[in-house]
Amino acid sequence: PEMQHTRIEILTWGVRNMKKFQLSAINNPSIEIECGGVVQSTNKIKNAKKNPNFDTSSLFFDVYLPIEELYMPPLNIRLLDHRTFGLKAPLGTHTILSLKDYRRD
Repeated sequence: PEMQHTRIEILTWGVRNMKKFQLSAINNPSIEIECGGVVQSTNKIKNAKKNPNFDTSSLFFDVYLPIEELYMPPLNIRLLDHRTFGLKAPLGTHTILSLKDYRRD
């Protein structure tokens, strides 16, 4: 399929009302966004209880995507919690199958 250079912008403000996961409080969450093999992630929040907002409120990344909607890859969103010893606990995922409603030419 014919590909075109596309810039993706994601607004990330913060997380609120996070419940415990595997009996542990969620203190250091981050978000990973993946589309077309390109992964971009936010910085982790140092203490979600004191300040649940991310340091930067937007992510930008460039990717080559097909022009035809039929071949468009999904946008995958993952929420992670950074635990001790470098562990990243997956808290949740969401997949946006069609970017047509969000696309601007």
